[in-house]
Amino acid sequence: MPELSRRGLLKMGAFSGAAVSAVAWPATAQAQTTRPTTQPTQTIEMTVTQLRSLGGAHRSGAGDPISLHGTLVSGSSATGDFLAHGTGLGRPNRTHPRPVSMQTQLFTLGDGTITGMGTVDNAGDGTFTITGGTGRYAHVRGSYTSSQHPNQTRGGSGRFVFTFHH
Repeated sequence: MPELSRRGLLKMGAFSGAAVSAVAWPATAQAQTTRPTTQPTQTIEMTVTQLRSLGGAHRSGAGDPISLHGTLVSGSSATGDFLAHGTGLGRPNRTHPRPVSMQTQLFTLGDGTITGMGTVDNAGDGTFTITGGTGRYAHVRGSYTSSQHPNQTRGGSGRFVFTFHH
């Protein structure tokens, strides 16, 4: 076995270090970008009364505008307003559930606002992403589901279940 010089040992050490770094680096980078899959959540429920369709939400065809307005309540007292604006995606088909409207929604509460966007199917059920907020809700993220049953005479109702991720 040939004798190694100091210079030869340094070269081997530098090469070995580079090889180990090249192998270990992707695993380290991946570990840095991986986020935990479990986050603390909070669920709240909101009810809307007097949900009025300002343009025939259930009879809208593709491209027709949809506007809704209602009063958010807790028990028997009003806590805020609900507004929605959207676009019809097609007429309801009772035999095949599919999205019939795409909506942007605004919940105006005493301590801030929440905005969301999603779709509503022919039964009035929807799934939404929280797109922003103000006040107490300035940094919330999450989603919510809705069950909307508007009519033309302010007698409609709706229910919203929010899941906030912190």
